[in-house]
Amino acid sequence: MRKTDSVTLTQILLLAAIAAITIFGLIEIPALTALPVHWNVRGEVDAYWQRNYALAVPPCVALATMLLNILVAHRRAAANGRHIARAAITASLIICLAIQSGIVMTALDRNIDMPQIVTLAVALLLALVGNAMPKSRANAFAGLRLPWTMRDAAIWQAAHRIAGKLMIQFAVVLAVLTFLLPTGPWLVTALLICVLIPLLAASVISYRLSRHPELLKKSP
Repeated sequence: MRKTDSVTLTQILLLAAIAAITIFGLIEIPALTALPVHWNVRGEVDAYWQRNYALAVPPCVALATMLLNILVAHRRAAANGRHIARAAITASLIICLAIQSGIVMTALDRNIDMPQIVTLAVALLLALVGNAMPKSRANAFAGLRLPWTMRDAAIWQAAHRIAGKLMIQFAVVLAVLTFLLPTGPWLVTALLICVLIPLLAASVISYRLSRHPELLKKSP
C-alpha cells in the first residue's frame, strides 16, 4: 500500500470531528462531572467515569486505530487487503465519533438513545466494509482469512463477493430495524444477527465451493 493510501481525507476529517467534540465537552462539562461510559441492553446507563477519563477513551481508540493502520499499511503483504482495511478504519472512526457525541450530549441532558446511535453506526460499518469486500485479494490482514479462501484466489473472490453483497443488504435491514424495534434485547439481537449472518453464510458457501469447484461458475 502506498503512503497516500494509509490515511484518507475522510479519516482526517473524522479525527478532527472527534477532537472538536472532545474539546467542546471539556469546555462545557464541569471537570468533576461523572459521564456515562456504558449502556446496558435496555439502553440504560450502568457505568460512569470522571469527565477527563470518559472523554479520553474515544479519541485514544481512534488514534490507536489510525496508528495501527499506518504501521500495517506499509507492509507489502497488506496491499491486497487495503480496501477492506480502509473501510473498516473509516467505519471505526465513525463509531468513535458517534460514541463521543453521545457521551457529551447525554452529559448535557440531551435525550439521546445511545444504543440506537451505535446500531446505526454499525449498520454504516457493514455497508462500507461490504462495499470494499469484493475489491480485496487474498491477504493475511483483512477479510475472510479461512484455509479454503487463502488457498484459492477464485474461492477468495467468490467468498468476498457473497459477503459484500450480504453485508450491504443486512446493513439496510439493520438501519430499518433500528427505527422499528425498541431499544433493548431485540435490537441487540438484530444487530448480532445482521453482523454474523453475512460472514457465516459467506464462510459456509465458500467452503462448499472449495469442495465443489464446478459450482464456482454458478455462484452469485
